[in-house]
Amino acid sequence: MEKNKRLMIIVGMLLLVGGISMAYFVGKMLTSGEGASISVITANIKNSEVKVEGTLEFPNYEGMLPGHKEPSIIKVTAIGENELIPYNVVWKGRNGLGTPLNFTIYKLSNEISIEAECEEVREKVSGGIALSEKCTITNEDKLGTPIGKGTIPSGEELNVTLAERELITSTKEPGTSVYYYVLLEYPNENDSQNEDMGHNFDGEVTIEASDAKPDVDIIAIKVEQDDGSYKEEDEIPNDKEYVLNEVESTCNNNSKAIWSYENSGVTITNLKQKGTECYLYFDKIKTSKDVLAELGRKETTGANFSQVDTSEYLDENGKSQMFKAEDDFGDSYYFRGKVKDNWVQFGTDKEERNMYWRIIRINGDGTIRLLYTGSDTSATNLTSDDGYTSQVAKTQINNGATVYQFNSGVDYNRFVGYEYNSGQVHGYGNDASKSNVLNQLIIWFKDNLIEELNDDNSKIDKNAGFCNDRSNSTNSSAVWPDNANDAGGTSQITTYYGGYLRLVNKREPTLLCSTNNHKNEDYFTYTGARGIRQNQTDILITGTKSLEYPVGMITADEVVYAGGFFGTDNKSYYLYTGLQYWTM
Repeated sequence: MEKNKRLMIIVGMLLLVGGISMAYFVGKMLTSGEGASISVITANIKNSEVKVEGTLEFPNYEGMLPGHKEPSIIKVTAIGENELIPYNVVWKGRNGLGTPLNFTIYKLSNEISIEAECEEVREKVSGGIALSEKCTITNEDKLGTPIGKGTIPSGEELNVTLAERELITSTKEPGTSVYYYVLLEYPNENDSQNEDMGHNFDGEVTIEASDAKPDVDIIAIKVEQDDGSYKEEDEIPNDKEYVLNEVESTCNNNSKAIWSYENSGVTITNLKQKGTECYLYFDKIKTSKDVLAELGRKETTGANFSQVDTSEYLDENGKSQMFKAEDDFGDSYYFRGKVKDNWVQFGTDKEERNMYWRIIRINGDGTIRLLYTGSDTSATNLTSDDGYTSQVAKTQINNGATVYQFNSGVDYNRFVGYEYNSGQVHGYGNDASKSNVLNQLIIWFKDNLIEELNDDNSKIDKNAGFCNDRSNSTNSSAVWPDNANDAGGTSQITTYYGGYLRLVNKREPTLLCSTNNHKNEDYFTYTGARGIRQNQTDILITGTKSLEYPVGMITADEVVYAGGFFGTDNKSYYLYTGLQYWTM
């Protein structure tokens, strides 16, 4: 028995030609069946190109017996300009067998390995031996619920719909893809099927445009106005100015609308029923300037980083003013100096005590970056020129005992990584080792903030990123970023990193992480991060998408912005604690 012949479908339509003999024999010799050859074309639906590729398998051994099952994998890819394409998956052709064929079709967003394992079954019957097959399908349990079942009847010029009312959104290269898994069965009718011998089954599997209405019906699109009210519009607004309010937007049938930053559009999750209806609400994107006004803060003049700054920057109302600096997503506003009014209460810890935080800065995308300060308000205020009271002990993430190292290893440069791989400057990801400090932050986050992360109304930004800048040079006087070109950083060679080159050599901090040319390698983000557009452009920064939780530490640059100064104790700025602590 020969191994099944696998036929590759490259693009477009699947064309099956040639004969396949299928039979249930009683006391007769098996006959030879032929494999199917495939010709392909490209389908164009609406304004998009739709490609079909995958494998279509039929037996290429002596005969196909009743009970045989054969899986096919079909990949459909739509390439175009963000266009919703309704289509049907259709089989056209001729079934010259006297036995109708059964089919079951599944749909997944990913590819899995699937194949048939069949064994011949022989039973004695009156007048001879009845031959059939018993087949199992590997990974069949991973296919989930079928999207369609039916039969391909006997006859000529057949047109059988395998799946109808399918939807796919075309996107730019490489496009959007879905996978269909079709199980074709030659049923065992427990009767002589000898007449099927010598007859052919041939045709084509293709996709056709569908005139059916999509499964999702957008009842209303509500767009926020300047006065905070919502006005009904006919089109989804520009994603550079508006974002989907995922809390207010609702769908029936337990579906949920979310915003896809990668595709600049709305995605409906848990879509399982036709006729799902959605009400979509879009909010104006708040800029950092908007949030500055909401906090009742004013912008002050540029900071001088060449000297120790012990100032209070207060407006006429006694509120701390904020400085402006550029980050990867726009204008950021940060607190500096002897600040006493930049703290907030958010969440409760595992002992059900309130958690208090400092506002470090307003990010360029309008979110707020917070630094945990403890479980008591006295830990958030400077009580003397010497810094905090003993309440600061509560701010240490040390389980009441050990003060942790950033990494237990110190003999290789890779250990500066928040995550790291052996022999790599910018290692991260599934195979990367987590730094010791990251492991401790994971434990702390799970103990205290996991509910806030999982809550649908969570205030925690799942797109937040933390810059672990590993741009480097072997030259201690190199100018960042021009000469920070990864000349070292992988072994035991003396290496000067971006923070040193900026803050010690030039005393010029930055909030930009992407300028080191590793914006998606040193910018650590949560696995569920959808990404943020850089300065409201088409450049999407997703970061590493490797963190189990969106948690990190303050950067050395942010410490300098806040009032820290290399080589000199500044006891009059809000981050001074009298203790040493790690930065990213």
